[in-house]
Amino acid sequence: MIYPVIGGQNRLYLRRQLLNWKLGERKNSTEAVMNKVAKALADDEIEALVDYVSGL
Repeated sequence: MIYPVIGGQNRLYLRRQLLNWKLGERKNSTEAVMNKVAKALADDEIEALVDYVSGL
């Protein structure tokens, strides 16, 4: 399986994609794993994750 590099992505892009997975608007991950993960994240956790990943 190939995984995309997400480190250093734009913060706004990352936030939008996580929210799209959380809301079910994006459904392109294998077995909907990103939808399940994002749905379990609180808003402050999404912000923390966006801060971390965009800084890699």
